Amino acid sequence: MSALRMRSGVGLVAAQGRRRASRPALLAAELVVLLIALAALAPGLFTSADPLATDPAAAVLAPSADHWLGTDQQGRDVFARVVHGARASLEIGVGATLVAVTAGVLLGLGAALAGRWIATPLLRLVEVLLAFPGILLALLVISIVGNGTREIALAIAVGAAPGYARIVRAETLRVRSAGFVESSIALGVAPGRIVGRHLLPNVVRPLLVLATIGLGETILAGSALSFLGMGPKPPTPEWGSAIADGRDYLATAWWISFAPGAAIVATVVAVTVVGRGWHARLGGGR
Repeated sequence: MSALRMRSGVGLVAAQGRRRASRPALLAAELVVLLIALAALAPGLFTSADPLATDPAAAVLAPSADHWLGTDQQGRDVFARVVHGARASLEIGVGATLVAVTAGVLLGLGAALAGRWIATPLLRLVEVLLAFPGILLALLVISIVGNGTREIALAIAVGAAPGYARIVRAETLRVRSAGFVESSIALGVAPGRIVGRHLLPNVVRPLLVLATIGLGETILAGSALSFLGMGPKPPTPEWGSAIADGRDYLATAWWISFAPGAAIVATVVAVTVVGRGWHARLGGGR
């Protein structure tokens, strides 16, 4: 018994140590997310340079005091384009995540609560969509609706929604079998009230945490599609298209692509760390 208590104590101390060790990383990630959000909402706080202003005489200048991250092949300030590009990149990522979560909730609830004739086709639709990589679905949607910020967000949402739908269905079935829900059904509570008061709060809460983690994936997917030329139309600053602008200058002006690439990596890693940190705080992880 004493040995068991000792092992339990050691395990508790180790878990507390891991949580304490992860706090600096979580705080750093939250700071990065805050800075990226500020850059998207108020880029003027970080730079007064015009991201669209060209200067052929200052083309392909290395990082300096005048241009912190150098200039691109058209003489545009790379730092200004990275800061202003946060808005388009976050619009794509956040928009795609919101649409995907909304569609996932509707599909998941329908597949879990509707009758057999509705639930079965919904399940088959989700299974078919899950069989395809999200990026392929996104490319298919873009080929139909065209290019642009909204179009990319919609395309990415189509690929992400089935995963959320599967989670919502599983959570709905679990919560529906809980005692408090069965008691409400036995008391004759209206189905709409049961869904709004019991099912949705218990299903959406963990889903929002997972959506935070998935936000990093949608930002990365949006940048990838923009890199392929399917994002906002030039000269709108956006991280994926900014990487594409510098791909022919990697040997001589690596900073053109490196700066937006670093912004993407930092954002995706920070958002993922924040999402996993919140997941652990809510008891969903260790």
